[in-house]
Amino acid sequence: MKKLKQIYKAIEDYFYDHPLFRNICECIFTLIIAATSSFIYAYNFRAFVAPLFEGQNAIVTGGASGVSQIIQKIAELVGVPVDEQIGNSSIGYIIQSAFYVIVNIPLLILAYRKIGKKFAIFSVINISLYFVFANTIPESICSIYYENSYGVELQMFGRAVFSGVLTGVSASLAIIHGHSAGGIDIISVYMTEKNTNSSIGKISMTVNTGIVVVYAILTFIGVGNLSFLTMALYSFVYFFVSSTVTDSLVIRNKKESLQIITSNEQIPDMLISYFPHSATIVQGKGAYSKQDKLIIYIVLSTNEVKRCTKIVHEIDPNAFIVSTKVNSLNGRFYIAPHK
Repeated sequence: MKKLKQIYKAIEDYFYDHPLFRNICECIFTLIIAATSSFIYAYNFRAFVAPLFEGQNAIVTGGASGVSQIIQKIAELVGVPVDEQIGNSSIGYIIQSAFYVIVNIPLLILAYRKIGKKFAIFSVINISLYFVFANTIPESICSIYYENSYGVELQMFGRAVFSGVLTGVSASLAIIHGHSAGGIDIISVYMTEKNTNSSIGKISMTVNTGIVVVYAILTFIGVGNLSFLTMALYSFVYFFVSSTVTDSLVIRNKKESLQIITSNEQIPDMLISYFPHSATIVQGKGAYSKQDKLIIYIVLSTNEVKRCTKIVHEIDPNAFIVSTKVNSLNGRFYIAPHK
């Protein structure tokens, strides 16, 4: 373990001395993450969301793809033969893919102007790779789930759950590494930048609920009965699972309050030098030892807590630290902006 730490420190020092090489490696790594994220979502869409098999109803996905599903449904209502094949793809699939791009264009402009240039560029790469994978993944791989599942109800519930998990993982991979998978993720990231108390999963769930309601109304107009309600309910299961997974993995906006009790007066200055947050100091006294103590209050991002604890205990091994999750914060709190 000590040897691994030495190697890690040497690599860290090398990157610090060679910023250009570090930036190149970061871009390559982000590109690999974008490819992984887009592949997961492409497989998810082909295998679980809207598989090209007769008799399989599509889960309403929400976001940009959900809007494109609404456009496809409108086209179907006005008489467009969405099931007719052109080459290897149906007209409905072509309409859905085209409007997925059209919906994403203004969102990507928003990302470029309001979130970050690097964020927008890698989001474009992620979306582009999604189309490559969605049209090249072998159909035999996508059909594995259906060949080994029993019972329509169990199959549909499984589609909703597995699809939600994969969507959450795909979105989280992208967001954690400084970009997005497009669609509603861009809006969610933008809104959480404006309000650090909100979460990406909750925002996505709210917007997607509106999308599935619109889709349900259009479906009712088309079929004239309530047979679509089951699929709408499975779509809500999908939204719940995907938003829960996303909020569990993306901790950028999550915060914790630390109460540090110590007798070392260097710790407050060390905390301010290591983290972009200030702290509040209260003078206290140990009830048993009667010694003077510093009670330091500081709010950190969740991903900073482990490092803070390590730094404090390196300076004062006897420091007493209490961590509490922060559900709501009002006031100035710094979170590094997306690049």
